Amino acid sequence: GNPKFFKSDITFNSLTNLVSICNTDDKEIIWSFINQYDSNLSPSSNPEFDKLIDYAINYYNDFVLPNKKYLEINSDNKIVFQDMLKVLKLEISETNSAEEIQTLLYEVGKKHQFDNLKDFFKLVYQVLLGQEQGPRLGSFIKLYGVQETIKILEEKINFHEWKRMLINLLRLLPPESAHQITIKLLKSNLAISGKKNEEFNALKQTILGIDFVNPLGLAAGFDKNAEVIKPMLSYGFGFVEVGTITPRPQKGNPKPRVFRLKEDEAVINHLGFNNYGSEQIFKNLKSFYSNQYLSGVVGINIGKNKSTENDIDDYLFCIDKLSDFGNYITINISSPNTPGLRDLQLRGRIETLVKKIQHKQNEIEQLNNKPIFIKISPDLEDEQLRDIALMSLANNVNGLIISNSTLKRS
Repeated sequence: GNPKFFKSDITFNSLTNLVSICNTDDKEIIWSFINQYDSNLSPSSNPEFDKLIDYAINYYNDFVLPNKKYLEINSDNKIVFQDMLKVLKLEISETNSAEEIQTLLYEVGKKHQFDNLKDFFKLVYQVLLGQEQGPRLGSFIKLYGVQETIKILEEKINFHEWKRMLINLLRLLPPESAHQITIKLLKSNLAISGKKNEEFNALKQTILGIDFVNPLGLAAGFDKNAEVIKPMLSYGFGFVEVGTITPRPQKGNPKPRVFRLKEDEAVINHLGFNNYGSEQIFKNLKSFYSNQYLSGVVGINIGKNKSTENDIDDYLFCIDKLSDFGNYITINISSPNTPGLRDLQLRGRIETLVKKIQHKQNEIEQLNNKPIFIKISPDLEDEQLRDIALMSLANNVNGLIISNSTLKRS
């Protein structure tokens, strides 16, 4: 229930709110907050109260912390928090009572015409506490500290402005340059999401022994060199596919080779398997799995070098080289940007490729339970699709990935 303790009117609900405000399970910090209001309370003078703080900490760790979802300040709510910041700076000080703080902040909610002031408080708690409820707002800010609240709000508003300016700047740059800068920012950890991703049982599925938390993944082409797997998983993707990886490094097609179609909200991509090559990407994957592992599904997308004399040998080399990593492997034979690549989808050639890959799969112990998928083109005719479907069934292909970039402009 909601018990009361001895001479203190702090309830269990108040304690869990206090732990949430402190955002810690360090009892010394929590006690220091409590002693601001009741200097007579201490662990030695009131061991039962100290025990109840343990319960509150456990409740916070087990039920509150896993469900925190911090709301970012964005273009829709920024003006509300800017006005709140003005009031905190100009009209409120540490000497104001909780009731006075509450009254002044009420006016901010009224100014922005919230239908229900509870919605205003809910918004504030989502930004500051990562939860929809908390203590009375005036009491919270009095306890948390006016200056500390100002500091947090300024950081969050500045972060929103920084992101907005960065996105606008990136859009002024050539698309490939913008992509390269984005990868560098992600590698620096400046852009890693601090939010805990929500999971929904209805979206979870198991396919060929792989547990996906949701069906929305990041396709190959964004993280070509396996440099930003961790940050992209942290944004909530159900899986991240890296590559396309070729045996040897290659620069790809001549620049410019990526073009924005603003009116269509689309991109023309003519990259051509530019990547660091299997040796360097092997090192990147090894580093990810040894030092940065974050739960999530990773796919390894492999292809052939443009200058290769034997297409199939390139795929077998990459399978052998990278077999220790990833939850599945994708055989990319459908990119339109590598001359002759799509010919591997033709009847006869695709069957030869599949049989040699399966032979290699049987040779390598790590691949016994690792699915290998064939990625096909969206531009195939019905007869070609039928041939691939029949070949896949006849040869027990693990699965198909549909689909790659299209040549069409419709």
